[in-house]
Amino acid sequence: MSRGPHSSPPSSRTYHRAVRSSAVALLMFGFAEEIAMRFVPALMRSMGASDTTIGLLGSVRDLCDAVLAYPGGRLSDRWGPTRTLRLVGVISIVGYLITAVAPNPAVVLGAAVLTMAWPSMGIVATFDVVARGKRDAMKAFSTQAMLRRVPMVVGPLLGAALVTRYGSGYGTRVAMVLAALLAMVAVGGFVRALGTGHRRAAPPFRPLVTLKAMPRPVQVLLASDILVRFCEGLPDVFLVVYVIEQSKQPASVFGGLIALRSIVSIASYLPGVRLALLFRRETVVALGFLAYAGFPLAIAYATSLKWLALAFVVGGLREIGEPARKSLLVEQAGDAPVGDVLGTYLLVRGVMVAAAGLVGGALYAMAPALPFKVATGVGLAGVLLWVALGFRRR
Repeated sequence: MSRGPHSSPPSSRTYHRAVRSSAVALLMFGFAEEIAMRFVPALMRSMGASDTTIGLLGSVRDLCDAVLAYPGGRLSDRWGPTRTLRLVGVISIVGYLITAVAPNPAVVLGAAVLTMAWPSMGIVATFDVVARGKRDAMKAFSTQAMLRRVPMVVGPLLGAALVTRYGSGYGTRVAMVLAALLAMVAVGGFVRALGTGHRRAAPPFRPLVTLKAMPRPVQVLLASDILVRFCEGLPDVFLVVYVIEQSKQPASVFGGLIALRSIVSIASYLPGVRLALLFRRETVVALGFLAYAGFPLAIAYATSLKWLALAFVVGGLREIGEPARKSLLVEQAGDAPVGDVLGTYLLVRGVMVAAAGLVGGALYAMAPALPFKVATGVGLAGVLLWVALGFRRR
């Protein structure tokens, strides 16, 4: 698989300008998502949604990650990142507004398909922007990821303030309107600064061929990542419900805990890059996977606010290996079209993880702590697989 002439490497100035612009767009959409989307389960609960229905929301999101990632990659290969990001941004804005006026949980679930357009399809396009400069990719991924985490510090606090003041129902609806306004700023003000980046051709629609053609290290990374993301997805949608209902903490405290986790994530990126440069990227990826496995168990056994805070610190360390993981993926992709490779990677991962939220809902109905405990076992399996097969010989 090789790149055509339409995808020649950009100049250094053009590349860094595009990376900055995409990072700012991510920042704005990050604020939109964190202010509102994290509290959608609470909105559904206020409508009388059952545990299974809320769990279905997690599965819908995971399924969208799978189904929408591949077309997002193909659009980025054919149209370029700018046009792709404009389209998915507008789709997500429509989803925010529908959620803001949704009369019942079924409409919220339907709107979730639209709101997932940016985080599922858009992530491939922004990844494509960074991957064009392979030598600087790991540092660029780290910088972009840090900026993306800034909204996770402030956004949940603003969302929690709205929920605390106006209640889970009306407060979340107000947050969704605010999210739509922020997303409009992102699409109108920063996405267009990326430049046209038009590409005239895209590879044929052959995800199975792309999957088989992936180097073995990428296939191992994908298998390990699937287990780790299933671990994340089992309890994820119930996190806000568990903290509020089981740990007896108010929404404002949950917002603070999410902010704490994000601060730790931001602080971990540069040390993660440094460790990857000093030692091995595979080692840093393993550390991140281990934090993924440890976070849900720490939540399940947190008996006070102090232990909850410690658990969210562990959750923040999950991101320490992300720049290294993404740079490994870019390196191993070689000269293949990034949108095709990443879209296939995310498609397979998402399909395999799609049922996690639904399974988590069934487990939560049996015992609220159960999905958190089961998640850790699944995550540890992913860690062991990566340690056993993911380390390449030098």
